[in-house]
Amino acid sequence: MKSTLHPIKLTKLFDLVLVIQKKRNISTKQAQKILGLKSRARATRYIDTAKWLLSKLGTFKGSFDDFIEKIKDVLEQEFKISKILAEMSSRHINANPLALKNVARDLGINIDIKTARALFTLSRELGLLSIAQISVFTPTIEDVVLNFIRNRGTVLFLTIEKTFPNAREIVLKLWLRGFIDIEGIEEIGLKPSQITDPDRIPADIVPSDSRFLSFWVDDISGERYASIVIPQRSRVIAKW
Repeated sequence: MKSTLHPIKLTKLFDLVLVIQKKRNISTKQAQKILGLKSRARATRYIDTAKWLLSKLGTFKGSFDDFIEKIKDVLEQEFKISKILAEMSSRHINANPLALKNVARDLGINIDIKTARALFTLSRELGLLSIAQISVFTPTIEDVVLNFIRNRGTVLFLTIEKTFPNAREIVLKLWLRGFIDIEGIEEIGLKPSQITDPDRIPADIVPSDSRFLSFWVDDISGERYASIVIPQRSRVIAKW
């Protein structure tokens, strides 16, 4: 499910909704002036969100508090937001937009990651979602790195590499065990279950031009093998 919902400030959105109700058509420059924004892109996002909300609300009359309640109603009607957040809470899942998207998917509610980010931000601003620190037992470095990734939902490999020694080895272990995904790695044509050693893959079963592979020759046997490499800009994505 796609929407023109964006993570924006509710007080500014309220002001804009009232103006758009009267004028209907509003330029980006007018929105920038009303909202005190320098960015045209941000002003456009506010306009898109305001128009989307009005398409669901119809004519709005009331105070800011009334506006907040109306937004809650819309999010419930369109996304079943209380069901998603309750499920996240019951599973004790790390709170981030990707986790929200995945839980929604499990409940049969398909949303894209942009909408998930907006719902996550709005839920916090509306008081529907509170973030609490929880204790996570991390007896191994693999557990530490997995928790690091899950707290963020998705993170560049570069960030992990800067934070943890042996990042490649650890991330590949987590991938082989099914705890994470690595964006783009499917191009090597092998599933984790088909790999026993990521540093000794027979070269003849993988593509020769993948950015996720480097090749080498065994000095003794003369056999050619591939090792999995992780490009620094690849995204590492948590799975639950």
